Formats: sequence, C-alpha cells, structure tokens
Amino acid sequence: MATVKRIHRLLLGAAACSMLAACGGGDSGGGVVVVPPTPTPTPTPTPTPTPTPTPTPVVAPPSCPFVSGAAAFTLENAGTVTGPEGTWRMCRLPSDLGLRRVGLVYAPGVVYTIKGRVEINGADPELEDSVESSINFAPGTILMAEDADSYLVVGRGAWLIAEGTPTRPIIFTSRANVEGTATDVSSKQWGGILTANWAPISDCDAPAAVPGSRNCKRELLPSFPYGSNIVNYRESLLRYVQIRYAGAPIPGSDLSGLVMAGSQPVRTQHHIQVHNSGQGMSLLGGRGNFQHLLLTGNDRLYADVGYQGNLQYVVAAQRAGGPAGPILKIDSDGNEDVTLRSQLRMSNFTLLQRNGVPAGEAAISIRGGADPALVNGLLVSPGAPCLGIGGAATIQAANPAIGELGPPRIFSVSMQCGSPRFAGSNGVSDADVQAIFNMGTNNSASYTPGLIGGFVNGVTETALTAYDAKTVDAFFDTTPYVGAVRDANDDWYKGWTCSSSTLPFDGAASDCTRIPVFPADP
Repeated sequence: MATVKRIHRLLLGAAACSMLAACGGGDSGGGVVVVPPTPTPTPTPTPTPTPTPTPTPVVAPPSCPFVSGAAAFTLENAGTVTGPEGTWRMCRLPSDLGLRRVGLVYAPGVVYTIKGRVEINGADPELEDSVESSINFAPGTILMAEDADSYLVVGRGAWLIAEGTPTRPIIFTSRANVEGTATDVSSKQWGGILTANWAPISDCDAPAAVPGSRNCKRELLPSFPYGSNIVNYRESLLRYVQIRYAGAPIPGSDLSGLVMAGSQPVRTQHHIQVHNSGQGMSLLGGRGNFQHLLLTGNDRLYADVGYQGNLQYVVAAQRAGGPAGPILKIDSDGNEDVTLRSQLRMSNFTLLQRNGVPAGEAAISIRGGADPALVNGLLVSPGAPCLGIGGAATIQAANPAIGELGPPRIFSVSMQCGSPRFAGSNGVSDADVQAIFNMGTNNSASYTPGLIGGFVNGVTETALTAYDAKTVDAFFDTTPYVGAVRDANDDWYKGWTCSSSTLPFDGAASDCTRIPVFPADP
C-alpha cells in the first residue's frame, strides 16, 4: 500500500512538471516567451495657433494739443473723424498762420486738418529780410485735408519743415483716406502742397524783366510770387514724407501733389513719396536738389520755368488706366532762346510708363529749348515711344552766349519702347531724336526688363554699364549701377513708404489706403 501511494505522488509530480514546462515556467532559456504588444502612443496634441493680436483702436483725445513756438495758439477742435483705425480728433489749422513760428507735436489720436486755402507767408514776400514764419511738423504727424478745395501754400519768407524719420514718416493726405474710403484708383481728393522761394526763374510776369534777375518773378497764386536772383537762401524741408491723393484743381492751377517754385539748393529734399496725386510733382524754376523720390500712381514728374537742379534715386510709376501723358516732361520758356533755360539733371532713375501719350510725345518728353542730362536710367514703356524731343532749339548746338548746352545729354540709359521708339515734333524728326540718343555712351533702346517687383534691379540690370554722374554735376553720388534700386539688399524705400497695386514697397502692412498708427513719443 505504501508503494502504491509513492507511485501516485511521483505521477502527480511529473504531471505538474509537464504543465510548467508547457507554460515556460521555470525555464528561461529554451521555452516560448510571449511578449505583450507595444501600446499605441498617445498622439501629440496639435498646438492651438496664437491669434493675431487685434490692434488697439485709435481713441480720440478730448481736446487738441497746445501749439508750441513763438505766438503759440490753440487749434480749433473740429470734432472727430472715424475710419478703420478708430476715431481721431480733428485739430484744424487757421486759414492764415500769420507771422508765427509754429510747432505741431505728435499726439496719439490726433489728425491736424486744413479746410480751404491755408497759407503761411512772410511779413513782406517782396523782401527776403522781412519777418519770417514757419510751421514744423513732428515725426509721425498726420495732416488731413477736409475736402477737395483744401491746400497748403507756403510763400517767400516762410518755411514748411516736415522732417519725419525712417520709422515715423509725416503723412499729408485726404479725409477719404482717414475714413477708409480711398482706393488704389483714388486721386485728386485735395489740392496739395505749394512752396514759393527766391531762386531764379525764366518766365517773368513783367514783360521787360530779364530772366533770372531780381525783378523776374511769377505768381504761383495771388499774393504768392516766386523767383528772383537769390540763390542759397533758406528753404522748406521735406524728408521722410508721404503726400497722398492730392492734385485736385484749384483756381488758376491744375495742381500737382507737390509744387516747389523757385526752390533753393541749400537743403537737399529727400525720401519723399507722392502717391495718386494728379500731376505728381512739379519743379518750377529754382535750383532745388532731391534724392530718393518715389512717385507712384501719378501722371508725371514735371520741370519747367528754368528749373536747374539735380535728382538722384528716382522711382516713378504711373497707375495703369490713368490719363495719357509722359511720365517725365521737361519744358522751358516759350522764348526758346532765353538765356535761362531748364536744365534738369537726373541720375539713377527707374521710370514705368503704363499709359499712352498724345501724338508727337513720348514717355520722356523734352521741348522748349530745355537742356537736360539723363544718366544711369531705366525706362519701361512698352506701349508708347520712349524719347520725344520737340523744337529745333532743343537740339541746337552748344552756345555759351545764350546759355545753350547743346542737345540733351543721355548716358547709360536703357529703354523698352513701343513703336516708334523715338518721336520728333516741331522741326525735329524721329531720326534726329534717335541720333541724339545714340550719341551718348552705353545707351540701349532694345532693353528687356528683368526688374524684381517692378523696380528693383535684377540680373539684366546688374549687367548694364554705369556712367560717372559726378562728371555731370558734383551733387551726384558716383554709383556702379544704373536704375534707382541696386538690388534686393538696397532697401532705402522701406519703412517710410506706403504700398499699392502700382508698386508694392513694403507689402500689405503699409497699404496706402490705411493710416499708420504710431505709439506715443517716449
């Protein structure tokens, strides 16, 4: 019996060992190991995008700022105006600033306004040493014209000082722009800015007056003469400035956004944008010098009445669908042999002619015996002739006795043209114009543009040979390139400008149809 029980226990033990072996228990080397499946990882949650902060709306202060300076005064509180940026306090300037030296500070939520003709003049515009007046705009300030009849005129003996900065331009614009109703095709919503000074001119109101003499003057507007024989006198100052939607006709004048008459060379005007403003910019006599000009959406740049000054780094682009006419027009006195003739000198320019021209004219139109010099330029005019010259006096040989410099001087200018490429009129043939163009060095009338963004030099433009503009006038910088903007690293047009469908300088962030909002002064 004991033997049977022992055998029974052995059988049970063997069975147990068999079951353990089948499960791999007690054997870590040769059995089957069952590994549990790897768990599915928890997906990384998609981060919620940070919302674009909503700009804080502009809030109009309850009153207008005090105006600093001699004979200071309080501005008229003209109510508020509301637009996409918020609500602004309208602080209206008087129609006549009188004999004051006025400083307009930057104040958040404030737009300074003009209604009708607003003038600033010296005590006696006939005497250069009379009591003077001035108005000074701080960086970031906005001047709004309340209606189409509004404009600002600065007479002899008075000065407009508008000196913005690369990050805080000064803006002169229309009410529609502030209200947010101006568009990329809006124009002529107010008059503009006119300045008069003492530098010589060619067209005298008095028939017996000698051009360029003390008594040779013209009226820019009634009681606002310009011209004389005084050079290197004080001058208004425009730097880092935008003039928008101007050019509305005023009595006696089809106005440009900016008119400078009898301008002086003592201060270089620079970093100025004139946008969608009728005729754009007019230089009437004088000796004023300019650098870094942007003329966008306007009809033209115009020089007349014996203007003899310099312009460098100029971009001008017409708004497509605008009126027909040259993008650059250079004229002189009706008496084409007058001793004082227009001598515009321009280097490093890029001109975009996007509309047609009247018969006999061209994208660049020169007449009236004018003696311009065009250097290091690009002209894109696929739908119109490029170069037009009118009048035998405009192409006559040099004659120092009458101040004649000879035919227009053109060096290192490349043009894309419509047909015909050249247009002569009033005794000048198309072939005459072509011959004058071909006289210059490194000129081409078969240029195919490679411009980036419509105005920045690309590979094609970089390969063109430049001319030393300093040999034309000591004012100019010597540059190793043609055109206004050397390449993508040349960003002089950024930060202080506004963009439109005409040219995208700084993108949507600087749309010309919007008003920039700057923080309070530190």
